Amino acid sequence: MFKVSTVFFENSDQKPPAPDEWPLKKDAPPEGLFYLRPFTKRQHGMKTKAQRIVQRMYDNDPFSQWLGIEVLEVGEGFCRLRMEVRQEMLNGFGIAHGGITYSLADSAFAFASNSHGRHAVSIETGISHTRAVQTGDVLLAEAHVQHLSNRLGVYEVQVRREDGPVVGLFKGTVFRKDRQWQLDAEED
Repeated sequence: MFKVSTVFFENSDQKPPAPDEWPLKKDAPPEGLFYLRPFTKRQHGMKTKAQRIVQRMYDNDPFSQWLGIEVLEVGEGFCRLRMEVRQEMLNGFGIAHGGITYSLADSAFAFASNSHGRHAVSIETGISHTRAVQTGDVLLAEAHVQHLSNRLGVYEVQVRREDGPVVGLFKGTVFRKDRQWQLDAEED
């Protein structure tokens, strides 16, 4: 199992940074934020290709970092993420904006669909929100491939509270490009 510590806020009352203030890989994070490189090395060293692809994607994904997403597990056609809902993610009803749950599911979908080694881009997605989400809720998103062909992949993502109840059901389809992920030997 792999765990990622990512960008998060020290104080939930803190406003999120503007996009031009998001931490970049080589820059120091804005004051009050921590940016830690995703993934710890496996006990025996090397990560799988799927894990290296997801790390590359995550390193270049400031939105998933801003959400505070942690990558828990990655395998071919599979990804499990974790995220805690913060105050600044609420809507006018005092519950998490639906886009927060959707975004967590979409990140799991993107990581799982690219983990096979080919660039995959979303062509259709949808989510059913089954329960309201509150500040402090810890959400888990688990994406699984349901169908994979040369050009298309269909994935389902279940989003649940860490304490059990399902809060969202997501389904997405990707177009699989011919382009393979090119990874440096040092990306481990």
